[in-house]
Amino acid sequence: MKPTSLLTLAALLLTSNVVLHAAGSDRIELVAGGGAAVEGKPARECKVSQPFGIAFDPQDNMFICEYTGRLLRVDAKSGVLTVVTPARPKDPLGKAGPVSLASFNAPHDLVTDAAGNLFIADSLHFAVRRVDVKTGVTTTFAGTGVKELTGDGGPAANAGLDGVACLCFNRDYTKLYLGGFSRAIRVVDLKTGIINTVSGLAGSRAQAVDSKGNLFIAATRGVRKLGVDGKSVLLEDAAAEPPLKGVKHLWADHDDNLLIADEGNNLIRIFIVAEKRLLTLAGTGEKGGAGVLGLALESKLNRPHGVTTHPRTGDIYIADSWNDRVLRIPSAKK
Repeated sequence: MKPTSLLTLAALLLTSNVVLHAAGSDRIELVAGGGAAVEGKPARECKVSQPFGIAFDPQDNMFICEYTGRLLRVDAKSGVLTVVTPARPKDPLGKAGPVSLASFNAPHDLVTDAAGNLFIADSLHFAVRRVDVKTGVTTTFAGTGVKELTGDGGPAANAGLDGVACLCFNRDYTKLYLGGFSRAIRVVDLKTGIINTVSGLAGSRAQAVDSKGNLFIAATRGVRKLGVDGKSVLLEDAAAEPPLKGVKHLWADHDDNLLIADEGNNLIRIFIVAEKRLLTLAGTGEKGGAGVLGLALESKLNRPHGVTTHPRTGDIYIADSWNDRVLRIPSAKK
């Protein structure tokens, strides 16, 4: 079945109390990928291969992790792309050292803390890596390199992880949540370094936290919420089509609505939590690459694995993974 049409989406948003992008007028544009240059050129002129995660530091520089193992940086002022870490996926999980010499094995996500330090889901190294923004030194923040679910109640660096696919901080950066391939969610207390498994919420490799500290995972036509009160509740839009399929990433935006990388449907969705509405923001549902520089709802995506918002502008960034590019939907609030 086709995703929500432009006219249907417009009608829904006109009756909504939530301020979103103007239905039918959102345009989608290329940010990175599409060229042949390796680095040193504007990101749109450079080759990007299977981008999975996107993050921004406090200076608005963009970082991209590729499934290939590369870590890329796009300068906020010049737009020039540089390769921070080349692909070394067959190298073992290394000890502390310069990020330029690090190896990442199929990284699926990355986030930054308040200082701009990078945390990378080094998925097939079964670890989370930390890159110090001041020194450029990469260390292992969580995981031993062994695929297992162990270590609850102890230091995260001594815990066994199952292949981390999604990372998210709470808003005051005191907790880092890890979603893994086993669909269990772990949480690391940043003050103590202790890791534990989140009880009351499982069944997805992707999770997000809103500004109040509520935790969410994807459901069939919406989300399941684990409130700060410890209660779990299902929030769904029974009329939404198509149902979510193979969700790879969730992200809570500035309004505490949830952006969803609906990889199985080749769509980017949004769930309006207060109104329990699941809408489509980008994609037709048909796999492809056409439509960039046109309307987001008329563009075609290919297995998007990541979606996030710029922390300052609210622009939506999409890791259009199998099209080897990063896309942007500019915010209507600027």
